[in-house]
Amino acid sequence: MHRESVEIVSIEGQRVSVRFSKRTMCDCCRYSSVCGKGQESIVLENEQQLPLNVGDEVEIGIEEKKTVLAALIMFLFPGIIFLAILLLLKSWSQVGSFFIAIFGICIYYLIVKIVLRKKAKYFNVKILRKL
Repeated sequence: MHRESVEIVSIEGQRVSVRFSKRTMCDCCRYSSVCGKGQESIVLENEQQLPLNVGDEVEIGIEEKKTVLAALIMFLFPGIIFLAILLLLKSWSQVGSFFIAIFGICIYYLIVKIVLRKKAKYFNVKILRKL
């Protein structure tokens, strides 16, 4: 599990806004700008009902298998789809099959976006403990 210590900036009910003092968890990933987690702060759910106050430090984490799955969804599967469409349309013109393959990738990412809205909690960063 990837872990990092963060500072609580604000609390609204069960939603906690945390600021990264050092962004080691996202800095180690070259694609943090793609997922949006490379930002300075994020909002998390206090699922464990921990007694938290502004200024407290908490440890957050995300499972490694979820980061691998996210990489597969974002990078490997689209590449496979792109190549499959190109191979299926190899009898067409090169330019035409290329643009259809690009369109197929766009459709794939649209479907992923819709599915992840419903399953977003699966990839969420979680508060592990209060420090």
